[in-house]
Amino acid sequence: MPSKKIGESELPQLFRKFLALLLFLGFGLFFFLPTLTGEASFFSTFDNSSQTYPWIHFVVHHLKNLQIPLWDATTYSGISFPGEMQTGPFYPGYWLLALLVPLHPDGTLPMVALEIFAIAHFVLAGWFMSLFLRGNKLGWLPSLLGGVLFAFVGSTALRANGQLNMFLGLCWLPILLLFTQRALAAKKQAWKTHWVYGAGLALAMPVLAGHMAPTLLDAFALTLFVLYLTLTSRGRIPPLRALMVFGLIGVSSLLFAAPQLATGVEYLGNAYRWVGAPEAVKGMDTVPYEVYGKTAILKAKELWTLVQPSLSVTTEDGGTLFLTFTGLGLAVLGILSRKRLALFFFLLAVLTTLISLGDQTFMGPIAWRTPILNKVRQPTRALYLFDFATASLAAFGLANLLRLLKEKRRVALTLGLIALLATGFETYLHRKQLFKTTQLGDYPPTAYKNPLIEKVQSLSTKAHLLHRVHIYVEALPPNMGNIFPIHSSIGHRATLPVPYNDFLGQDWSMDGKIMDRLGVKWLLTKREEPKMHLLAKDGEIKLYERPHSLSVFHWELENGERREAQVAKVRWGQGEVELELKPHQGGPLIFAQVPYPGWKVRVEGKSRPLENIHDLNGVRLKKGENHLLFYYSPWSFWGTLPLPILALLLWAFLLIRSAESRRVTTLAD
Repeated sequence: MPSKKIGESELPQLFRKFLALLLFLGFGLFFFLPTLTGEASFFSTFDNSSQTYPWIHFVVHHLKNLQIPLWDATTYSGISFPGEMQTGPFYPGYWLLALLVPLHPDGTLPMVALEIFAIAHFVLAGWFMSLFLRGNKLGWLPSLLGGVLFAFVGSTALRANGQLNMFLGLCWLPILLLFTQRALAAKKQAWKTHWVYGAGLALAMPVLAGHMAPTLLDAFALTLFVLYLTLTSRGRIPPLRALMVFGLIGVSSLLFAAPQLATGVEYLGNAYRWVGAPEAVKGMDTVPYEVYGKTAILKAKELWTLVQPSLSVTTEDGGTLFLTFTGLGLAVLGILSRKRLALFFFLLAVLTTLISLGDQTFMGPIAWRTPILNKVRQPTRALYLFDFATASLAAFGLANLLRLLKEKRRVALTLGLIALLATGFETYLHRKQLFKTTQLGDYPPTAYKNPLIEKVQSLSTKAHLLHRVHIYVEALPPNMGNIFPIHSSIGHRATLPVPYNDFLGQDWSMDGKIMDRLGVKWLLTKREEPKMHLLAKDGEIKLYERPHSLSVFHWELENGERREAQVAKVRWGQGEVELELKPHQGGPLIFAQVPYPGWKVRVEGKSRPLENIHDLNGVRLKKGENHLLFYYSPWSFWGTLPLPILALLLWAFLLIRSAESRRVTTLAD
């Protein structure tokens, strides 16, 4: 009997897996067609427009120039770019954008490319969910239905319109749990199975994408999942193996995310974070219970969102329980399933609902005191796990229904298709909650196409970026410098370094000495500033020139006065600035940036101590020392960079070995 060709049996199975991906891709493009035609956008909301949009540009621009964006000189007079952990410079999805998408002549990305990038993560969420359900022996129709429910309806889908950087991390949970199951079931030692490291990467992906909340919630779900599987395995999963798999997933995720985590811990350890309390908290601190338990919560009356989709955007932070009426009915059937995981998903759905209710139930104080959970600032974010649980239950419910009709295959197929189409139709009816019209002022092509931005860009370029602009948030996009060559003393982030906050706090007035010392020469505001020279105006927004600003580089004189340094040449690069001074008498030269770990200076090619001079970076020069290079080289990045590389190499090695093992098995057959 002739043997099969190598890989012959694998091809149909591989095709079926990617057929599901193509189905979700087609559905996603059709579902979000208004974002592709320019009628609607995921970027028309304030946070996506003023934060995610410019951050993506900053990352892509530097990657296209083969640079790692570690420092942002354009906001807050210079700040760690990955430090806040929402900017995503290490996310592979942005690397693909940089590789595949060309920029417009003005340096911006095509909006359609950004909309497709967002849609791609809906598609991945649906596909990954279907793979997870298929891995748990559900049929194609239930798996596709579960994927649609998880990806295109509920709190998970709503997140894209509000905080895209968080949404990008929500699609990885199904693949994390699937790989965990495979790792627990593998016969090899835990550290020798590639499933462990694949799960670790899936757990690391959300923090790489730009937000800690999904990673923390995924870690919480993973803990419960491994514990449940172990306790209900009837001895098939030894507790020691479960502990090894769980520990290795955690360790490998830390390795994959090490540069992001290290730069984030370094930054947040000395930063303020605004969380809705009267006073800011330190970046790594737990949110006060008065905020956690009583603000961004699912109110008791909003439990009705389970059956009233019109309420699905009234909850604070975008929370909802709605999963379509078809999905709700099937989820009820799923609770009655004999599948071992049905009880887990039911308990997870109940638990996350209680958590989201905050102080209204006994779970509020418990969740606030629970490690990992208490670092998720808003309880309603736990509803993402509710979406995952109820989508799984709905898939189990449909599978149960089809199993009852297994003797009537045509009837079962027809019923399954009707359930899938009904779910798709219901999600389609409510899709407008997932994006906003492009007629809003925050839509980037509108918000960033302003004559005052062009004017500031022209002024900044002529000044060789030696002067900054202060932008009031209500005037124009405060992070515009991430796209255009503009340096600002302000920005829009959730955090602010403590030293910079304290420095500004000495004198917040726009005509004060603090603004002088930071090199702030221009002001964008809607306010009237009679003491300043009006340069231009567009509607309510005005561009002023401050009368007595210094340069970013200036001298500290012995008599306490300050004088602008005369710069012959200056070159700004990623995390560095090189300058040639005109002849001078020497003295303390100030680089108007608050001290931060990793900044160094070379004078005439030789290292020189960088000092804190009156709260700003400074170096003492002698007459004739004219050539300087200030540069950022943080150990938090370079010292941890080998860790994800080693983890990737180990994972690749185990994947290759696994593929070779399957090939040998095929030959033997």
